[in-house]
Amino acid sequence: MKAIILCRDHEKGLMPINERTPASMIRTGGLTCAAMAVRAAYEAGASEIYAVCDLLSERIEAYFENTDFGGAKPRLIRDEQGIMQMTCGISEGEPVMLVDACGMHLRSLEGMAKKFLNGDSKLVLSAAAPKDVIKGCKIRTDGEDVLSFDCEPYSANEDYDCIFAGALILSADLAERYKDRDFRELSEIILQSISDDEHISAAISEEGWSSLHSPEAFISAVHSQLSAHLFSPTAKEIADGIYSEQEISLAGVALIPPVYIGRGVTLSKGCVIENCTVEDNAVIGSRADLRGCMVGEAANVGAGVQAVNSVICSSANVNSSAQLEEYSVAGENSVIASGCQLRRKTFVYADKKTEAGSVIDDSVICGCGHSAQLDDDCACGFSSGVSTPFECTRFAMAIGSSLKEGSSVVCGCTGGKGAHALMACLLYTSDAAD
Repeated sequence: MKAIILCRDHEKGLMPINERTPASMIRTGGLTCAAMAVRAAYEAGASEIYAVCDLLSERIEAYFENTDFGGAKPRLIRDEQGIMQMTCGISEGEPVMLVDACGMHLRSLEGMAKKFLNGDSKLVLSAAAPKDVIKGCKIRTDGEDVLSFDCEPYSANEDYDCIFAGALILSADLAERYKDRDFRELSEIILQSISDDEHISAAISEEGWSSLHSPEAFISAVHSQLSAHLFSPTAKEIADGIYSEQEISLAGVALIPPVYIGRGVTLSKGCVIENCTVEDNAVIGSRADLRGCMVGEAANVGAGVQAVNSVICSSANVNSSAQLEEYSVAGENSVIASGCQLRRKTFVYADKKTEAGSVIDDSVICGCGHSAQLDDDCACGFSSGVSTPFECTRFAMAIGSSLKEGSSVVCGCTGGKGAHALMACLLYTSDAAD
């Protein structure tokens, strides 16, 4: 059996956590989602493992080249065709396991592999028992036989038996039959197989998979990861990383389990860390109180910061006495000013700043935490939160083509390539603009 790890990232609901780093490359508890998926496939007996990426492929390529996966050595291939074309090219007559790395696979997929090898189904999917926090495709079963598969949103009291858990195994002949189909998602393969009356089985587990469809789900996944005992239970020196199920006191620092502390982390006197993951080279200031949080690599948390069930992304700066309420997010390289308060479910996107002492009750995609049509970097509330020259060009083309004679446009060009692209396109698209 061979395995394909899909390191693609199409989950817009996770923004801004995956604004700069694909979901498969986000590191929590010292592991990326891609590493968890590789390990789950390797432990299930995959003889060859391939990783497929589409976004930030150079970064992913460097990661796979330089990472030790404990016996597995994935081969990186570019996502230049549909899933089935890739699967058929790799299969060579063997069944293929397809694993979505944009979720946390916290357990081996061995149960799914055994069910496929010992059964008569041409497709076996991994499923998780339903939980209120899980979002995914609903499955109704008769025993272990799949009766229906539905990707529509659902409510907690809806009639379904389990949720698709982001992995499946299909036979070589089924892959060959579908090789000309333009499937882009694993759910499309399952729906087509049901439509063709194929026998599909589900390998259902109570735990072992967490969806990453929103910041709230991401925090829940981190908590599940801490509870899954993925790390060594022996407390080590901070330089080697710590995972512990017992409360630890280090020079006035309180670590309340379960907790993971990465390599090179600085913990200042008086800080309290409970049910958190703190990644490599992060700095936690004195008297900081973090409960249920994920702190990214090289993030800086100032003195007296209070944060509950929130995400502080890589290289973010949360300055002294700031407060982060539940499910708030400080994006990569963002700056949360001293005394600033992020209200529940508010997000500060990458590289953005808030003002000292401000109360943020709406997400900061552009500007400095207050209303702004365009900031110096020409971010304008695009759905992606990213102000690239391409997006600025599209925006300018739309505005410029709608201007009427006598219209005036005010545009600064101090923000770099994005700003210059906006200015150039506005001048090009409308001769009427002043």
